[in-house]
Amino acid sequence: KLGLVTEAQIRQSVTRLFTVRFRLGMFDPPSEEQFANVSYAAISSRKDMELALNAAKESIALHWNKNSVLPLSPTTSTATNYTLVVGPN
Repeated sequence: KLGLVTEAQIRQSVTRLFTVRFRLGMFDPPSEEQFANVSYAAISSRKDMELALNAAKESIALHWNKNSVLPLSPTTSTATNYTLVVGPN
């Protein structure tokens, strides 16, 4: 309603998002999912866990809210002002 994002931009973003999700098979039935029946034991060896931890460490990103682009309340700059975003996707 503020006119910051057009409907065309939203439509383009949603189209990109769902195109990728379809290509990844996120809407396929579970019976067609090739990894649905992989047991936890098959992917939880020490080597697997170390690989996952290393990937997580290398994928951490720090974002600055330059020019207040992110919709966050402006706060004073102190070491205690953090925002953590986590999720499965």
